[in-house]
Amino acid sequence: MAVLLPAILTVALLVPVGLASAAKPLTPRKDATSVAIVTAGDWGTEFIEGAELAAETDLPVWVDTVFTDDLAKLPSILERFGRRSFPLVIGNGYLTEAPLLDVAPSYPNTLFVAVDGNASAPNIATVGFDAYSGSYLAGVLAAHVTQSDFDTRLNTDLKVGFVGGMDISVLVPFSSGFVDGASSVPGGVSTTVDWVGSFTDPDVAYDLAAAQIADGVDVIYGAAGGSGLGVARACSDLGALFIGVDNDEYYTNPGFENVMLSSVVKDFGRADYLVIDAFMGDTGDLVPGGDPWVVGLAEDAVRLAPYHDFDASLPQPIKDAVIQARLDLITP
Repeated sequence: MAVLLPAILTVALLVPVGLASAAKPLTPRKDATSVAIVTAGDWGTEFIEGAELAAETDLPVWVDTVFTDDLAKLPSILERFGRRSFPLVIGNGYLTEAPLLDVAPSYPNTLFVAVDGNASAPNIATVGFDAYSGSYLAGVLAAHVTQSDFDTRLNTDLKVGFVGGMDISVLVPFSSGFVDGASSVPGGVSTTVDWVGSFTDPDVAYDLAAAQIADGVDVIYGAAGGSGLGVARACSDLGALFIGVDNDEYYTNPGFENVMLSSVVKDFGRADYLVIDAFMGDTGDLVPGGDPWVVGLAEDAVRLAPYHDFDASLPQPIKDAVIQARLDLITP
């Protein structure tokens, strides 16, 4: 179900980190439904706090957000909200999967939601991101860019590349979406796909990207977790453009702004807002123990990041082609 982006959320995403919770009371409002958002890892703090502000503005809810890098604390954090009888508890990121599965059975009256996870239980619903469509747009962008000459690092070989972390089912939509997107663009662009075999080996990722660049690839999409830093570094060192993944890597991986064409962003804040809205409206999108609710381009939960330093030089026809590809994907 596509849900239109509330105007307040657009404003909320511009709020500096921490402002969303600065003036809220320390205890839940009696006239509001209590909701918890627990985030493990760096999934865009500013977007998640923006979702908190938007939800509390649009809906009769009181939202408590917790961010932690200490995985050992996740079970106790989730249990705290269960003991306080929060009707809805959202876990952001795959690292919350196991703690959710451990804690949820003890609190059957709480609905736990795994965002970008794969946890299924009688009181756990799952929300996934449409990685294929976002990666498809990355492929469209890359194929158009490699056929252009707006940047001196672009050559005439018409080759783009993908470097993934591991060749596993969860990453197949990233690679296949990118390949299909690039193939959809006329001009005979070829795509090279390589796998690091790890999410934590930037040196191998560097070597794979370097080999692609030596073979004429001039735009690389890296979906490799921590290994992706090696791809970005190779692009910077050897003269290619880079497309990041998950977060807007222009901000999360500073130092590579000169090659950061865009990123395929999974907006956890937007997904959290959609979850809260669906829960409060009893829309049927959240199915405990059932299939994941997949959100993507239509819901603005997946999108390409801004072009940042390339915005002025990237030809308008390329921008228009990406916009049209998005419209084609979300139009029935």
